Amino acid sequence: MTAPLAYDAERFTKATLTATPTLLFNNLTADESTLGYVHLNQAMMLPISGALSGDTVEETPVLRKESNPLFQAKLVTLGAESFFVLCSTTGIHIYDGKGKQLMHSHALPEGKTLTTAAGAELANHARGVSSSFSADGRGQICIGSVGGSIFVIDYDGVRFRTSATLTQHKAAITDLGSEVDSYRGAAPPGAEQPRPILISADDAGMVKVWGCNTSEEFCELFGVQLTAPVSAVAARGDKVIAAEISGMVSFISMTSQQVYCELRAHSRYLSAMALHPTRDVISTVSEDSTVAVWNIPREVGEEAMCVFATHWRDALLTGVAFCGDRADSLAVCAHDQLDLCVWQ
Repeated sequence: MTAPLAYDAERFTKATLTATPTLLFNNLTADESTLGYVHLNQAMMLPISGALSGDTVEETPVLRKESNPLFQAKLVTLGAESFFVLCSTTGIHIYDGKGKQLMHSHALPEGKTLTTAAGAELANHARGVSSSFSADGRGQICIGSVGGSIFVIDYDGVRFRTSATLTQHKAAITDLGSEVDSYRGAAPPGAEQPRPILISADDAGMVKVWGCNTSEEFCELFGVQLTAPVSAVAARGDKVIAAEISGMVSFISMTSQQVYCELRAHSRYLSAMALHPTRDVISTVSEDSTVAVWNIPREVGEEAMCVFATHWRDALLTGVAFCGDRADSLAVCAHDQLDLCVWQ
């Protein structure tokens, strides 16, 4: 049996970054060997081994010809391959897993300004990234936009192509997720195979669940209206987890298509959430300077129990990721801070 997570608030390493993370939703991403984040118009990649050792880490910026800002960077896995996906005002840029080779781009309409549900004006940009797979066994990378569209990009093992565009959301996409994405490409031994679904969320608090039949056919299964803009979504088994900027986390049953548990996780803006790739736990961070780890409630009437919480004084936390051996280390970054803290 796998031992439960047992973090100690005083036992962590502190690595020194070469650039400070931008204040964005979910501004830390991980795969088996690499962490990544956005600094202004650059995506930075660093080895997890350096972060765990607590040294000044040697980072690799993804070289881009454009100077426009980035709004998300995410490492995704399709089969045995990893890719680094960047979201900007000009579009979507998919690099190989080392950030060296640009493999695909998808342009967005230039100069288009949109108004969010909160009344803010934003230039259209890509935001929200997730891998998915369809019932016919094909893999995709799905990317949202402030315009409310979701672009489905099929991968045949050699090349990418845009195979579908989903336009049912009426507000800016904030995040995307899927069960296969939460597993980082494949379910662990003994687990049920991931469902062919996609989860999407927007700035108006709408969460939608899609059935992925083929790369060309995604059908909306149901939607749940929450009370605040959603900052992050994930899926595991029959459950959808949605983190709202209000500090609330909602757990949704795909069987009943309803919220079955609500968690008041933070007192201020909840900026990022990560789902462990093999354990049924999530971590959340907030602008209230707290980081916490929670068990996922299994059924109606069960509460989400906090298994770890600590405070990073005076820090606007902007990213969290499970990483390292068995993904049991917890990395956290903060806006305008050169420190990367990792609890092990």
